Amino acid sequence: VPVSSAGLQQKLKGLKQAGLVNERAVANRRRYSLDPCGLSGIRAYFDQFWNQALGAFKTAIEQTEEQS
Repeated sequence: VPVSSAGLQQKLKGLKQAGLVNERAVANRRRYSLDPCGLSGIRAYFDQFWNQALGAFKTAIEQTEEQS
């Protein structure tokens, strides 16, 4: 991936602040892993988004069918 080490560290810091990754020290390195709690929040958002979008699409189709 063409990203500098400093750029990658900045991205990981942002993901950590957003609650999407966990960080832990291992010797002189940092290990990052996905945070299931943070990801569940994103999943809930997209589930709600798609439910609303698909519901609106269904309503639009039904209205079109009624007008035909």
